[in-house]
Amino acid sequence: MQPPLLTIDALSIRYHKQPVNAVHPFNLQVIAGETIGIVGESGSGKSSIAHAIMGLLFDKATIEGTITFDGKTLMQPDWQTLRWRQIALVFQNASNVLNPMMKLSDQVAEPITTHLGLSKGRARQRAFQLLQDVGLDSTWWQAYPSQISGGMRQKVLIAMALACQPKLLIVDEPTMSLDPAAKHQVVALIQSLQEKYHFGLIVISHEMKIIQHMCSKVYVFYKGHHLEYGTLNDVLEKPRHPYTKGLIGASWELDAHRDIWGIPTSIRASAASGCPFYERCFQAKPACAQYDIKPLTIQQGHSVACQRGGIATLLNVQALQKNFHIRHHTINAVSNVSFEVKEGEVLAIIGTSGSGKSTLAHLIAGYETKDAGSITFENSPASPEDLMRRQGGLQLVTQDPAAALNSCWRIRDVLNEPLKWSLKMCEKKRHRLMRHVLHDVQLPSSESFLEKQVHALSGGEKQRLVLARALTMSPKLLIADEITAMLDPSNAANIVKLLKAMQNSHGFSMIFITHDLYLARKIADTALVLEHGKVVDYGPGPDVLTTRQDMLHHRPSNTLSSIS
Repeated sequence: MQPPLLTIDALSIRYHKQPVNAVHPFNLQVIAGETIGIVGESGSGKSSIAHAIMGLLFDKATIEGTITFDGKTLMQPDWQTLRWRQIALVFQNASNVLNPMMKLSDQVAEPITTHLGLSKGRARQRAFQLLQDVGLDSTWWQAYPSQISGGMRQKVLIAMALACQPKLLIVDEPTMSLDPAAKHQVVALIQSLQEKYHFGLIVISHEMKIIQHMCSKVYVFYKGHHLEYGTLNDVLEKPRHPYTKGLIGASWELDAHRDIWGIPTSIRASAASGCPFYERCFQAKPACAQYDIKPLTIQQGHSVACQRGGIATLLNVQALQKNFHIRHHTINAVSNVSFEVKEGEVLAIIGTSGSGKSTLAHLIAGYETKDAGSITFENSPASPEDLMRRQGGLQLVTQDPAAALNSCWRIRDVLNEPLKWSLKMCEKKRHRLMRHVLHDVQLPSSESFLEKQVHALSGGEKQRLVLARALTMSPKLLIADEITAMLDPSNAANIVKLLKAMQNSHGFSMIFITHDLYLARKIADTALVLEHGKVVDYGPGPDVLTTRQDMLHHRPSNTLSSIS
């Protein structure tokens, strides 16, 4: 196996006069010719890592751990001879790096004369060659930075970084603020130069699409903590940390068909210690507030720093069976169905009418009794009656809100009904909760509205009220069974956007039952296709639904949006 070009062992960074580390102990390796990505939100410590590798922080921060480059453990004096000659950095803001008073060719020639000792003439010729290599037309070689575009300035920075032919190149947000065409040019340029010079490459970015195009391995950072590591396919296709899943879900360029949702700012109060992602995590448990993150061992392949071992399974259904006996006939409504729902996940169950979708939902919710199979919730055998009655269990929202509500009841009575199982909740707390959930589903929360009777509401308002009633129990799993089937398109769109927004902000998991492929494609993480009570397809939502759409478009159908 090829020895690593760069090895970082338990490196931590704390800036002077700062109470906490900017980067907590972590490990990293880069092999010659390899491209690894460091991804995370702004403030996650990505640029600090780059500056530490370049030896630029000794007068600004306390550095602990070791950095080994090309087989040699580096000390502070070593960087004077390595910087730019062996390790180079392309900074993220060209406007702050380039000297506005120097011509472009002179700026590229400067590190050549400074670090390699070449004459001005030879350095100038080398600069011209580099500018040609990065695709900058000779018309601009004598221009000043203010006279060229952002994409051109980025090319000049790359030429400067490669001036001394380093073995390791670090690019920090190489395409930030560039237009799509310029992004593509810069990415293609870096890749072609790496192929030509065979340098190791570290790509630092918050753009998941850039990481996807350029990298073979990915390091995920949050608030200076290394939370996940793995190959590109592992991290993007099967993220194990809730934070990584959130980054992917917030990246509109990865899947143009899906709605985009950012990571909630806060789901719960922050913890003084433990997991740094605790307050924003959809699956956090009390133990997570005490979790002591250890540096990930990168040789393990796909690793994660999570007290729960990664994104946990909330619901597990195995070999579920339900038969209906009508006269002398037996109907296999649900036949040997198995699947799971992860924490914070949206599972779309799709199929035509009569495929067993609603029966499956009723089995999970306890409205029907199963003939065979098992249902576990949070790794324990599920009692649907108990799960429906307790806080943090599951709730079912059916397709006909009018049938799910007593038309003579007041709205207050509807919302209070599930709370009668919460005997410890006082009347004042119940009232406060009612008004809160009404606000969540964008219904009035006034006393006059609470006194209204259900029959006075529109169809869309009734569906929102049903959702509000489910939310009073703070479910970990919400089953939404064709909730837009009885609504007009405008109300249906509003309900779906509202439901997905609540799912994202509250962090619950959802089983979304529909026959509409395009709707499922917009919200589903995973998809399961039923036909005649049997599973005919199950897997990542984009893969399953794209296949089904392709099949649909190659055969006649009365409705382009329905599965058939």
